[in-house]
Amino acid sequence: MRRDTHPNAVLGALLVAALAFALAQTMVAAALPAIARGYDTDVATATWVLTGFLLSASVATPLLGRLGDLFGKGRVLTAVLAVFAFGSVVAGLAGSIEVLIAGRVIQGVAAAVFPLSFGIIRDTFPAQRVPVGIGGEVIAFVW
Repeated sequence: MRRDTHPNAVLGALLVAALAFALAQTMVAAALPAIARGYDTDVATATWVLTGFLLSASVATPLLGRLGDLFGKGRVLTAVLAVFAFGSVVAGLAGSIEVLIAGRVIQGVAAAVFPLSFGIIRDTFPAQRVPVGIGGEVIAFVW
């Protein structure tokens, strides 16, 4: 563990990142009928708001996890969160269902927050506290 890094501060930052992703992933499912009405489209098209997000998450997670191993987990996590914020702006300003889907696909990249966070916890926490840190991340995702 680096001497200048406090595990509780690291865990707090990682929990906020994990919670942001978890909320973005789950809150859309309940809103799909309203999204379909708001963008004057059918529910089948509106489900791509969720499907595109999950598809990009499935592709990006292993790739970005590996990039974190190569270039530094903290650096890649910062980039992932920046891409997530950009996707949030795109989705928030969407004037059409296609732009909303594109914004959600961009947001899906943030699924890499979990493997990157687990790696950061393993790198910064003392060995006896690693299970507690990873358990906190899992709880943030489930919650």
